[in-house]
Amino acid sequence: NKAAAVSLFIILILFLVAIFGPYITPYDFLSQNMEMRNTPPSAAHWFGTDDLGRDVFSRVLYGARTAVILSLCITVLSFAIGLVLGSIAGYVGGKIDMFITWVMDITMSVPSLLLVIVINASLKPVMVNWMDAKYLETLNAMYRQTVWADFILVFGTISLVKWPKAARIIRGQILTIRNKNYILAAQALGVPPAKVLTRYVIPNSLGPVIVLFSALLGEAMV
Repeated sequence: NKAAAVSLFIILILFLVAIFGPYITPYDFLSQNMEMRNTPPSAAHWFGTDDLGRDVFSRVLYGARTAVILSLCITVLSFAIGLVLGSIAGYVGGKIDMFITWVMDITMSVPSLLLVIVINASLKPVMVNWMDAKYLETLNAMYRQTVWADFILVFGTISLVKWPKAARIIRGQILTIRNKNYILAAQALGVPPAKVLTRYVIPNSLGPVIVLFSALLGEAMV
């Protein structure tokens, strides 16, 4: 599929530029030059400068890197949590399945954006004060420390509110295959439940789950 190959190539280029671009930019995204305020695009500043003389192109690359890395971290963590809990709920069943499903329903019933905002607003002062005070010597250091606090809080809170989507789909997939003949045969041969789950159940339910991962990545990036 040529269209898919071209699309994948473009996406990979964008990811590589977003991740490694800031290392090759000649300007720091916080460096100010009041003599170069609001300049139009030029050979020195491809996207021009803002009202504080900061290079807009460098700031775009730094912002893209933050968005890409944060989205990947959120997707991996939420997917991992959903994979573990969804697999346990779907394969074990019973009261464990009921409890995990109950937690998923409660988490999904709360508006995720509102929950993220409330948690961040409550924990950000604690996070900033907890971080080492020696980094507060300069304004740039204070800004970077605040950015790291925001990164950790957003990463943790969004991951905690996104995992039920992955868990619900994974649970549904496992429910459809846990009574297949090869699963029943493994159980009849005395294979431990943990080995049945990790060797037979989860690998055979990864098809739709991989599609789910890409959907979660796009959602986290938005």
